[in-house]
Amino acid sequence: MRLFVAVIPPAEIVAELAAEVRRLKALPGADRLHWTEAAGWHFTLAFLGETDEAVLPE
Repeated sequence: MRLFVAVIPPAEIVAELAAEVRRLKALPGADRLHWTEAAGWHFTLAFLGETDEAVLPE
């Protein structure tokens, strides 16, 4: 399992970002990119790497 530390932005910030993403999706070639859904957006602060699931708390 890959672990990381992240911050989930407030809803109003996600809405602003979503508006910009809609604009970007209209650019030529944007249809060749993989776009994630806003519900999964976050700001990654650090990658902790692969971690054995056996060491994770339930």
